[in-house]
Amino acid sequence: MKNIFSFLFAASLFSLLSTCKPDLDVPTPSAGNADFTKSISVGDNFLCGYQDGALYKKGQELSVAALLAQQFALVGGGNFLQPLMPDNFGIGISLKPWEGTYITKSTLGYRTDCAGETSIFPLYSTLTAASAQGYLSTVSHNVNDFSVPFLKTSDLFDAQTGTSTGNIYYHRFASAPGTSTVFSDAVSSNASFFVAWTGMEDIYDYARHGGYNKTIP
Repeated sequence: MKNIFSFLFAASLFSLLSTCKPDLDVPTPSAGNADFTKSISVGDNFLCGYQDGALYKKGQELSVAALLAQQFALVGGGNFLQPLMPDNFGIGISLKPWEGTYITKSTLGYRTDCAGETSIFPLYSTLTAASAQGYLSTVSHNVNDFSVPFLKTSDLFDAQTGTSTGNIYYHRFASAPGTSTVFSDAVSSNASFFVAWTGMEDIYDYARHGGYNKTIP
C-alpha cells in the first residue's frame, strides 16, 4: 500500500510539473520619444569604469556608460566608441606619490607587513616613465565616451585639462590638446542623446584635502 501511494504521488507530481508552463510577460523594449542613434556619456570615475585604483580595458567595457549603451542598442542605439586602454593592467594615479606617479590596477594577494604578519592586501605595481607611455599615448578622438577619471565640474570647460600636464586621461583623446575642452568635444559630436554624471570628484577632492583651499560647487 505504501509503495502504491508513493507511486501515485510521484506520478501526480510529474504530471503537475510537466504540464506547468510559465507565463512570462516579457516586455518589449521601446525608445519612446528618445533618439538613441548616437549616445554619448560625460562624467568622471563613476561613468568611465575607473576601478581597482586604475583605468583598464575590462573596467571600461563594464563601466556604467558602456552598460547603458548596451541597453540603448536594443532600441536603435548605435556603436559606443570608448578610448580603451591597451590591456587589463591599466594605469592609475598613485595616492603615494613618494612611491611613484603611476600604478597598475590593484589585485588581492598576500603581503607581509613590517611586523612579519602576512595577510590579504590589495597589491599593485608602480609604473616607470617608460612603461607609462604605452598608456598615455594618444588615441582617436572620435569617441562616444567623454567620461574621464578625476574630472571635476570646472575641468569640463578648461582647455588646460587636455594638455600633457593636465588630465592624462582626457589628453589621450582630446581633439585639440590645449584648445579643446571635454565640453566642446562632447558638443561637437552632435549626439542625439547624452548621459551626464559629474560632481562626485568635486566632493572627493574636497574631502581628500580636508576642505583646505577647496570649494564645492
